[in-house]
Amino acid sequence: QEPERAVNMERDTRAFSVFSRTLPLAGSLSGLTHEERFKRIAQVTSLTNGSMRTVLGSYILVELALELSGGRSPAEAFQRTRKHVTSRLGREPELAAYSRLLEEDLAALGEEEIYSEGEAVHVVEASVWCLLTGADFRSVVLTAVNLGGATHTTASLAGALAGYAGGQRVIPVEWIRRLVRSDEIIGLAERVFEKTAARR
Repeated sequence: QEPERAVNMERDTRAFSVFSRTLPLAGSLSGLTHEERFKRIAQVTSLTNGSMRTVLGSYILVELALELSGGRSPAEAFQRTRKHVTSRLGREPELAAYSRLLEEDLAALGEEEIYSEGEAVHVVEASVWCLLTGADFRSVVLTAVNLGGATHTTASLAGALAGYAGGQRVIPVEWIRRLVRSDEIIGLAERVFEKTAARR
């Protein structure tokens, strides 16, 4: 049983890294149709972990990012994402794994009910929960870190979603100053933002 558990955890670790790579794709996918976006996400996800559950997690995060970049509040963006995902992919059996995310009042759950390790689904839930319950960028990221578990991925995803919602201006200045090669990173982020804006 232990070797099997180790294999499952390895698969989940690969899934976690996939989310961190696919979420930044939102900007380049904003001008595509639902079908085209899903196909592109599945292609990128399959490079590391091609399971349908991981593809769905990536798709949910990208759709939420696009809603946030449209200027909607996290709560409104999340509700629109849930509606779109359910109506478009409701017949996909693996979507049942995300039933708590798509059907329950996620923001009303307590911290003790949020898990950020064990399964890829948990990391997606935790990232969205941090976005919905955090007051600002700082609190979103710190909440993700304090959850424990796969903190590097959860904080990365939650921070990215918060960034899609508010842009660079919401990131604490002292955090940016501590970045190595911050000018290059900011320049790249600005180019991505410009392409995203042009496609909307």
